Amino acid sequence: MKTTVAVALALTLSFTGIVGNHAEAAKARPDLIVAAVSAPSSTSPNTIIVVSGTIKNQGRASSKAFNVAAYLSADPSNTIGATLLGTQNVSGLAAGASVALSNSFTVPASTASGTFYVVAVADSTKVVSESNESNNTRASGGIAVQAPISTPTAAQITAWVTDSLARIQPTDPAGISTEATIKAARNEYEGFQVIVKAPSDTALSNVTATASDLTGPTGVIASSNITLYREAYILVTTSSPASPYPTGWWPDPLIPFKHPETGANLGQPFTVDAGRNVPIYVEVYVPAGTPAGTYTGGIQVSVSGGASIPIPISLTVWNFSLPTTPALRTNFGHFRSQQFAAAFGTSRYTDIHNTLMDKFDHELLRHRLSPARPSGTEPSYNAATGTIDSSNVQARMAHFISLGLTSYDLPLFDDWPWADPFGADRDKAQRYLSGILDWLGANDWLTLAYHDGIDEPEEASGYQAVRDEATNWHGLDPRAKMLITEQTRPWDPTWGTLYGSVDIWTPYFSRFDPVTWAERRAVGEQSWMYGAWGDNGTPGDLLDRPIYEIRVPAWIGFQYGITGLLKWNTVYWDQVTDPWTNPATYTLSGDIFNGDGAFFYPGTKVGYEGPIASLRLKTFRDAVDDYDYLTQLAVTDPASAQAIAQRVGTTFTDWTKDSTPIAQARLELGRRLGEL
Repeated sequence: MKTTVAVALALTLSFTGIVGNHAEAAKARPDLIVAAVSAPSSTSPNTIIVVSGTIKNQGRASSKAFNVAAYLSADPSNTIGATLLGTQNVSGLAAGASVALSNSFTVPASTASGTFYVVAVADSTKVVSESNESNNTRASGGIAVQAPISTPTAAQITAWVTDSLARIQPTDPAGISTEATIKAARNEYEGFQVIVKAPSDTALSNVTATASDLTGPTGVIASSNITLYREAYILVTTSSPASPYPTGWWPDPLIPFKHPETGANLGQPFTVDAGRNVPIYVEVYVPAGTPAGTYTGGIQVSVSGGASIPIPISLTVWNFSLPTTPALRTNFGHFRSQQFAAAFGTSRYTDIHNTLMDKFDHELLRHRLSPARPSGTEPSYNAATGTIDSSNVQARMAHFISLGLTSYDLPLFDDWPWADPFGADRDKAQRYLSGILDWLGANDWLTLAYHDGIDEPEEASGYQAVRDEATNWHGLDPRAKMLITEQTRPWDPTWGTLYGSVDIWTPYFSRFDPVTWAERRAVGEQSWMYGAWGDNGTPGDLLDRPIYEIRVPAWIGFQYGITGLLKWNTVYWDQVTDPWTNPATYTLSGDIFNGDGAFFYPGTKVGYEGPIASLRLKTFRDAVDDYDYLTQLAVTDPASAQAIAQRVGTTFTDWTKDSTPIAQARLELGRRLGEL
């Protein structure tokens, strides 16, 4: 039924000029403009609105009769694709005269929610020959159009459950599962999703959700161990190379329901537009020491008007624990760049930037992922002698170790902290590097240390540069391990090999060579893994790749004794103004790689001066957990661990194209470990 905001119809002519003599008028022409137009600031579909305005003839001659058209447009600058609301006739205007118009129009029932404008067009049918034909339009201020919100009953609201390996788009049909059944080890986070869908003709407002305690036979997992996030959608307008998906909206940022520092509402309450989905990511942490068994509780989803839907949860806690320090080492980059600081409106190494680096370091470690080197863990040093003093960072480094740190990229560069560390400043650099290694060794942290050297040396000169760099570093202290993003099989045999120069090989997934890696492993070298794009048939981690692919490399890497995972960045926002609105974070040779190097979002967009994690970051944590499951079973039954891992894939180009084998393999590992 139509509702009426106001109804008015008036036509007033106010002549403010007179027509000049006939000779002058014959030479001159009229010039019609829309001097003003106004409309309500908000409305709803199928509602009558009043539009008022003023038409003026600022030309030197009278005009004949003409029409004024009113359009409802999403773009204030044109009427292409706009909806014609109606027209009004003006019988003519003398030069310099104005006419005030007011009329009532109905906003079409099919109008979507959003911001629109009334664009008024003088002489819309172009019957008047004017001195200027390009100034006939003007737009009103923005009009917020919102579908009317009624009070739905619980029966009209749809909420269903899916696991963490699915991504739900805004218009996907509802699933059939309405209960969450999950299994986890102690000291593990396990996630699932609750998707709230609005009726096709009614939006849901003030949607909230709360979690209850989970009660078991011998204890309780408090609701404080359950964190809820609203999943935000990112629009992909150009697909990444090798993406199997079309363009569209993909969930990725996870806005916590509660502000991480103040506890105020952040991701809730929220609105679900008519016929649309909004997923809620539910993260359950099983505290260390929780007795094994089944724990039950639930999530209560509520909407404006009092309707609510219960989502039961059944959690099985297996009788084993994940270690604080993961078996799979990681380096997920650092937060020292000016571009990162600028995203929060500050500069490098200000107090604000230092605080931000600390927040992001901790958020990575909460996901069992390590920064390259935590901020503020570089020992002070004497610039004249090179001797170090670690007392200023001892407690901070020990704190990060207690959180499961697995990476420490040594803080020495070709031009820092001395201009020539391998030449004129060699003695000082040697004392400095050996001092850091001695400090790490005395605390049993030496295995974390390495130097992340020349990146992707994909030419003969690059290979020689790696050999020279390794000679320099190993010459300062042979304990300094060299990590190089290159494969064990030489890129080009004519370039020679890097054997003896590289301690930690880190090849792209597509360039991993099992034969030469086995040879290097036999002499005590290590291998990590590196990849993102899903090129050449390998798994990817881009925004528009299947999210389960992020977990595949851990299963394959385990089979080959690969012990680490490198990601080149998690906050590469350098090529975009706002990653919330433009996911094209990396562009190369005209190709767009959506979300590459960007697994966090700046929280300023949603009112938090800190990190907003993504679905993809949570999935990396799940991959690290998978590796721990395999590693623990391999202690007592290595053959079974290998066989189960092979169900997911056998090489980086031969792996499951379905998430089901990953979920089933994890369940099998959990069952076996729980029985030990």
